[in-house]
Amino acid sequence: MGEPCDSRGKRFPHHDADAGYGAIRSGCTVPGQDTRREATAFVKEGFDHLVHHGDDASDLHDEARDVFGFGNWSIGGGVQTSDPSVPASPMGGDKAAQFIGQGQVTASPLVMASVAATVRDGAFHQPVILPDQPQTPAPRQIPATTADYLRHMMRAVATGGTASARLSTLPGVGAKTGTAEEGTGTNGWLTACNDDLAVAALVEGGTSGVDSAGYVVRDMLTAR
Repeated sequence: MGEPCDSRGKRFPHHDADAGYGAIRSGCTVPGQDTRREATAFVKEGFDHLVHHGDDASDLHDEARDVFGFGNWSIGGGVQTSDPSVPASPMGGDKAAQFIGQGQVTASPLVMASVAATVRDGAFHQPVILPDQPQTPAPRQIPATTADYLRHMMRAVATGGTASARLSTLPGVGAKTGTAEEGTGTNGWLTACNDDLAVAALVEGGTSGVDSAGYVVRDMLTAR
């Protein structure tokens, strides 16, 4: 764990195995960004570059709802799921925390697999378990330029970044690793996708995404 980043009174520890520069050091650039900044620096980048009008937190909430389908889910078959949530009015340091998936943001592995699938396809499709069940679309698609940036960065994560130890040999895979703080411990997670499959895994007590959930995700991607 490296040095923490402080934003509006809230400290965000940096977990070395999920360093932002590790994810994008393979020549992947986004205009105006320093590709060697740590993941926690994206708290500030979120305010400066990801939202363009209104209130920062409510803009992030609207983007999650209107583009990535965060809201009330129904996957069919009477199966209950935990609905994803990005609060519209967080308080204090949680406003910054939301930009790196912390604070009061909630999302299950199914939701994170859906996020990866949305990036790959460019549009949200409600996950369902019955083949003929209607899929409620999100109001907006990801802008084409944004989708291209995200796919490029996720591919770099898999080929030469924080997921490369598990996924670099798999063709066409893009990924994102993470370390979620819970109480005094951490959980490791990883989401990934290829041309026709999106998966995600969460390992409670995992110290990093690649060294815990990474094994699960690789097995799922290579099972067929």
